[in-house]
Amino acid sequence: MLGGFKFRRQHIVAGFVVDLYSPAARLAIEVDGPVHESQQHYDEARDAVFDSLGIAVIRISNDDVLQRLGQVRDVILCACRRAGPPPPTEGT
Repeated sequence: MLGGFKFRRQHIVAGFVVDLYSPAARLAIEVDGPVHESQQHYDEARDAVFDSLGIAVIRISNDDVLQRLGQVRDVILCACRRAGPPPPTEGT
């Protein structure tokens, strides 16, 4: 959970597996390694499908996750907040 937003790991969206997905924020997060350099057209087509469903996509490099995790966290949280406030937690 980040800022009240829950995330699902390796979640299927429109037939594609995304690394992380927040249903409340309608946000898919892809952590990209070197293999994505050779599949840019595939990634663009996939992102277009998500966009048509109203799902934003953030692509983050493996290196950024390993070396700048705090900044990555801030970017993700900012994107979530653009979607609106987090849903109320259970029991409140």
